[in-house]
Amino acid sequence: MVPSLRLLFTCVFMGAVTVFAVAGSHVLPPTPDDEPRSCSLLDQSFCGIWRSCEPSGSHYYCLHKTLFPIEIMDVIAWLVVGGCCLVAATAGIGGGGLNLPILILILNFTTKEASVLSNIAVLGNCIGQLLINISDRSLRGKCGDVKKAVLMILPALIAGGSVSIAMEGLVPSTIILILALATLLLASFKTYCKAAKMREHEDNAGGGESDTLIGHREREENLALVDDLGSVNSTEDISMLSQRDGFCSKYILEILIALCWSLNASTFFVIHSEIIEKCSISYYCFVLLPIIFAAIFLWVGKIRISQKEKAFHSSDNVAQEPTATTPLLESESNPAEITTVMDHDEIISNGHNDFDVLVWWLPVASSIVGFLAALLGIGGGELVGPMLLLLNMRPETSSATTATISLLNSATNTLHHASTGMIISPGYASSFVLMGFLGGLGGRGLAMNIAMRSGKTSIIAYSLFLVLCVASGLVAFELFTTPISWEIEGMC
Repeated sequence: MVPSLRLLFTCVFMGAVTVFAVAGSHVLPPTPDDEPRSCSLLDQSFCGIWRSCEPSGSHYYCLHKTLFPIEIMDVIAWLVVGGCCLVAATAGIGGGGLNLPILILILNFTTKEASVLSNIAVLGNCIGQLLINISDRSLRGKCGDVKKAVLMILPALIAGGSVSIAMEGLVPSTIILILALATLLLASFKTYCKAAKMREHEDNAGGGESDTLIGHREREENLALVDDLGSVNSTEDISMLSQRDGFCSKYILEILIALCWSLNASTFFVIHSEIIEKCSISYYCFVLLPIIFAAIFLWVGKIRISQKEKAFHSSDNVAQEPTATTPLLESESNPAEITTVMDHDEIISNGHNDFDVLVWWLPVASSIVGFLAALLGIGGGELVGPMLLLLNMRPETSSATTATISLLNSATNTLHHASTGMIISPGYASSFVLMGFLGGLGGRGLAMNIAMRSGKTSIIAYSLFLVLCVASGLVAFELFTTPISWEIEGMC
């Protein structure tokens, strides 16, 4: 995406959410999934700051104010949420674990209200990151890796989450907080170790690492063409290749990802609706349906990715002889220098494709991460990011992958909230999606710019470590301030 189109999209997006923000000027009613405290008109102070005792049906409840009139605490909340989204975007995650406690502490939202608004901010954050990722030159040669990783991770991630939904209510809330804290601390430690190891390698490489990254830009663009077109015969014209490939063949990975997301989102709506009774046979059939989807999409995806890999290797064999290779790009600094498609072994040795998405244990690890994320209430990006780093995916590619997965997950949750009437404040929803969007643009752009100029991609890993540490601190605070509960609610 060229900068002018990105600017146009940003202006249109900001204008749309601003218009949407001015809609609605009434006190927020209770959400369908939330029950605010009952109150009496004789004691308005009982409800606390930013809430007032208002009628809702035949009862009086402590209801939250709308965005207008704007108070100073609203501005503070915008700045803090935007800052959290900016920090989270440097690591390629949404930052929902940071936004939730801020909305509760600063604006006195209930947990359900804050959860909805936090997810909306994550959606805006991920949209902003997507704009940067699709236009960043350093990622053009890695877009294929991101799409392959998403296709191999997303179905298993959703399947693990569906198993967690089936076990909902079997784990006490205190145990959940303890497990969440232990998981985040372990992820923080592993991420720090990986970042420190990467930093040591970068320091040993010296200043040449930055030159290497910049020097590979044109070659990565060639690799993007190879990946998108499936194969490149060096003696053919690229435009003829793009005409030869059909739409479905060229965009098969994108089609599979979209189909996987839409099917699982539809299943998610049915599970959380009143269409079927909870704990019935139909309910558990729908809960376990994502596992079947995962098996199908992983099998089909593996076949398609293997075909692309074979086509890539066949193009390598054609490009072995330099004299027989037709140049794809010429260097502007030296017209006589010809940039050709790199040999696959050379790409691996330079670290540009050192992550194999076809390993059998990647779906297994993704399903475990999905199960833990859904059970413990942790954002998927906070666990997917460390997993990809530990599996030797480069930080800039892993952060783009986690951002894409977070975008799909937050879009599913937002559609669910909208369909069930839980987005009850157009003003607050629009303001936080806008803050998330700006934070995503700024954070992701800043991280990729610093990493490219310095040649130290470990900065992205350190950013993820910082976010995980903050999230661990917030979970620890919640653990020590929440009354201990060992009660098992039960599945039904």
